[in-house]
Amino acid sequence: MIFSNRLLISDMDLHRIVDNHEVYLDYADQKGTIEVLLEVGNGTTTFQRIEDAVLISQSTINKRLNRGIELDLVRVTYRPTDYGTQKRYELTELGDVMLNYIEAVNLDTKTRRLQKAQREFDSGLSSMVHLVEGLSGKYDSDLPQKRIEKMKESTRKSHEEEHQLDDESDQSDRDKEEEGSDDQDDSKN
Repeated sequence: MIFSNRLLISDMDLHRIVDNHEVYLDYADQKGTIEVLLEVGNGTTTFQRIEDAVLISQSTINKRLNRGIELDLVRVTYRPTDYGTQKRYELTELGDVMLNYIEAVNLDTKTRRLQKAQREFDSGLSSMVHLVEGLSGKYDSDLPQKRIEKMKESTRKSHEEEHQLDDESDQSDRDKEEEGSDDQDDSKN
């Protein structure tokens, strides 16, 4: 058995992924797969919660969940409610292994950053549409320039936050490396 961050991985599960790695990599490469697996990996969740968290269509979410079930990465459970039963999704042990791989190469962090950037872009685009719609009666020649400056400032702040997250991640990695070398030095003494 091999120890991972989440659980013990059986040799059978590990061999299943290794022997079929092309299938799992193809699945992971499909649009929205990483987002869906990250949301399901947060614990049992509903389709609605996944839909609220990711930036892909209902149809794509449904396809990724169904394929995840076929590959034994995701399982469906049902929880009784006051109104009947609620369909929920959770990762299988094999799904946890896949999530460990995602986290090992920081795809979780990168995916969250992409989601944030996409939401900011969508918000900026929406602001631009409202601006253009607002100009269709009155025209203030300074208004577009002011709005553009605001959008540039928002983008600049977003980039600064992203770099700050990168710096924090790099510092955390350096701290972990230093702890590891300290542990090695202590074991030599």
